[in-house]
Amino acid sequence: MVKLIEILKELFASKHYEDRKAERSNIIKIILPKDAYVGYDMVETNNKLKLIIEDELKLRLERLENSDINASNAFTVGYKILKPILISNGTEYPIKMVVSSTKQNIDVENTGYLYFGIIRDNTFVTLILSDATSDSALLSRTEEHMARKGLSKESKIFTYANFEYKINIHNLYIEKSETPKETPKEESVDYTVRTDYRKGAPFSHKQHGEGTIVNTSTGTGGKGDTNGKLDWVDVDFKKMFVSKGVPTTIRRISPVYTKVYFDTQKKKQ
Repeated sequence: MVKLIEILKELFASKHYEDRKAERSNIIKIILPKDAYVGYDMVETNNKLKLIIEDELKLRLERLENSDINASNAFTVGYKILKPILISNGTEYPIKMVVSSTKQNIDVENTGYLYFGIIRDNTFVTLILSDATSDSALLSRTEEHMARKGLSKESKIFTYANFEYKINIHNLYIEKSETPKETPKEESVDYTVRTDYRKGAPFSHKQHGEGTIVNTSTGTGGKGDTNGKLDWVDVDFKKMFVSKGVPTTIRRISPVYTKVYFDTQKKKQ
């Protein structure tokens, strides 16, 4: 049972994080040396970089928000999330970003080369755009931030896989063609495949364990579409975590395929 005061603390922390995420994930300026743009238009390149970095940051934050970072129950975790790097004519250029945020009701600009978050008790406390890049500097910043809140706990630095996100300037200007998506195989998915995913049925997941289905994108019957696919299935795994500021035991698995889907794919081969 989660105590009410714990929920309130999580919601309070998440509100601060949500505010900072809204502000700091909106890049207002990209700064790179002139050499990085040789052969390309600076304004167009910066506009393309802004969109791709914002999209990648959003994707990584959503993944972390729906993850259990159990170490944050014992330590304050400073999480290195994204450091974008432009590759131009064989040279790597760390991308300096500028964002705007409020401090004591005053709009201020922050610049930095990487995004990192502070996580405590499985809850995001804040999102920071940092000009400091070393682990020791980020560790100090994590501890200083929590000390201002009167919360002292040993801190550790974690790093997101593919933290250094390298973007080739040439690829920004290549028109993406529609490529067929790889068809999943029954043995490659993370869950035990069922004929349907009706409400109340058991659901077994490699990472999250055993749970009970509570709802699906096709209703409580849990049948797939004409191709045997469901957009999502909500499963109660009886393990508390915080999703978008709300404590819950229910995870959304997306997409989910039925046996009909895989049987149909086999017939096509």
